[in-house]
Amino acid sequence: MAKKNKLYQATLRDMLALQFPANVRLSPDGTMVAFTVRTTNWKDNKYESHCYLYDEATGVSQQLTRYGNVLQLEWFDEKTLGLLKANGGKAQVWLSEGGAGEGWQVTDHKTGVEWFHPFADGIVFMARQPEKDEKKSRTDQYGKYDHFEQEDSASALYFLGIQEMEEYQKQVRAATEEEATS
Repeated sequence: MAKKNKLYQATLRDMLALQFPANVRLSPDGTMVAFTVRTTNWKDNKYESHCYLYDEATGVSQQLTRYGNVLQLEWFDEKTLGLLKANGGKAQVWLSEGGAGEGWQVTDHKTGVEWFHPFADGIVFMARQPEKDEKKSRTDQYGKYDHFEQEDSASALYFLGIQEMEEYQKQVRAATEEEATS
């Protein structure tokens, strides 16, 4: 008598723990693929996305990020990948060069970055204006009020030059403690 194969019945926990790729981006030369994989963080009761790189030449995938939640990926060139990553707080833009390590944080916007795109040897990013968030708290405290002029947007576009940022960081690292505080 032959045994019948029993199909596995997936549980709700199994379904919540499914990992799947998303945010797939092909490098400009077509040799690398960056993508995120959503995982379940049971300890903190949330989903997280980590970045992986697939090298077409070797056929190998490797995990690029281990910390934070990757929200957006953009290639700058064949070797430089930009990531919008929330590392426990507000999302900021990080650059990973050469496909190794967590990368380096290039923005430090008070309200966090909502979106970014490579542009003219730098980054254009959208973020909420801190002043607008302060006005919002006034509305929350005193109630709604009418404004008869054109209302400004709560978000703004910013530009950050990568070369200028690298020069600034070199100056900061080379500064003495006295120079840094003055």
